Amino acid sequence: MSGELPLARCVETFEGTEQTPPAPSCGVAAAPNSLVQSSEGSLVGFGIESCGLPHAILIECPDEDKADGLARKLAAAQLCSGPEKVRPCGQCVSCEKVEKGIHPDLQSYLGEGKSLAISVDKVRQIRAQAYILPGESERKVLLLRGVQTMLAPAQNALLKILEEPPASAVFILTTTNRFSLLETVRSRVRVISLESEDAHEAPEHIECAQEIIELLSRGEEARVLACFAKYEKDKLGVIQMLTALRGCLTRYMIAGGYKGGGAPLSPHRLWDFAAVTEDALADAESNVGGLLLGCSICARMFEASEMP
Repeated sequence: MSGELPLARCVETFEGTEQTPPAPSCGVAAAPNSLVQSSEGSLVGFGIESCGLPHAILIECPDEDKADGLARKLAAAQLCSGPEKVRPCGQCVSCEKVEKGIHPDLQSYLGEGKSLAISVDKVRQIRAQAYILPGESERKVLLLRGVQTMLAPAQNALLKILEEPPASAVFILTTTNRFSLLETVRSRVRVISLESEDAHEAPEHIECAQEIIELLSRGEEARVLACFAKYEKDKLGVIQMLTALRGCLTRYMIAGGYKGGGAPLSPHRLWDFAAVTEDALADAESNVGGLLLGCSICARMFEASEMP
């Protein structure tokens, strides 16, 4: 399952500012508010230190400049030759080349013509380029910008390489709207959404979401279910709470994991929980009640927590 993971309140983070909201009254640690947690601007929390990026990422943001900024930071982290814990370091030769746009292992593509759509022919060039081994780094990054304008034939052509990518290739796509892409394409990528959707979340929903994460770390399934029971007849409330939960899970994931009073939750585990939450949101939109929704999400999340 791909994780379509909205990342709320993070689009200011490229400049290195960091603001963490105060812990709620229940005593559960608040989710970090920024993508870049270190003063150096590293992306170690994204999982780059241990296992690198997924082979394909889709960054969704209404502001194309912000999407491009994150895309280049992720690309720089893959190509950086500095210490793993501070990638991208911004100081090595690789980072300098990415900044100047001259790194041979970073290939950037933008559509042509009035629509700026990446064509089938261009996708064929991208596929051919992906199979050429990197020249200076261990990985090659292929950045496709503004893929929302791609027509179905071009998307289908791209799908072939996303399904069976070369081991050395990382694809980073940017879009203003992920739903402009075919479902088959979305299923092959990890989605990071830079929508500020939690800006209007009520504090009680954020607090409930953080409490659920803490209870998940402690393995207290019954208490997680009790949190959902409060929303049994409140469709709007459960949607808002799940939206807050999804955002908190994503921020903890990017910050490097969750450490509360129970077992630590790794970024990988948080990815799994966020994907379950994404499905639960779709169920909530279909009028599934809070208690039934809680039973389903508890079963899936605790099943996920037992997987290696």
